[in-house]
Amino acid sequence: MRKMISFIAGAALALTAAAATAQPSESADQASRSINPYVYMSDAHGDKVLVSTTFWRNDQEYDVRSLRRLYAVMSDLEKLGFKKNDQASIDWNKKENVIRCAIYLESRQAGRGGKTGTRVWCEGSGLGEFTVSPSDEPKHVDIVMKRFETQYAGAKRNLGK
Repeated sequence: MRKMISFIAGAALALTAAAATAQPSESADQASRSINPYVYMSDAHGDKVLVSTTFWRNDQEYDVRSLRRLYAVMSDLEKLGFKKNDQASIDWNKKENVIRCAIYLESRQAGRGGKTGTRVWCEGSGLGEFTVSPSDEPKHVDIVMKRFETQYAGAKRNLGK
């Protein structure tokens, strides 16, 4: 019986340690292995959104969940009328009467307790940057999109659109 309890305790400890390593670390090696894909999107009015994420490459399961969150955010933006637009990256800083927003998924700056979160902002919203943490929260994408819609509405109001 004592061996069984020791085995279960050891297995639980191993699972906890494995889960902890699945999160990004501050090490230089971890940063050099990470991949940061991004997509520029725009709508019919020329408003732009940069969507970015990070694949930490230290846990395939975590990276798959990150990819699903990226896909979900892009799908939700498409429902709002945004489409992938590579030209938006070239014109990003061009002086024009458009709204520019960014959604940074899997951000260490937005995370708490060593976990990642999401940073959301729209230029000219008057609201500052919103953070949503942790990334693995079941309703994470829903909360991110609500924060985006709040930021976007503020920017539209302030821009007079």
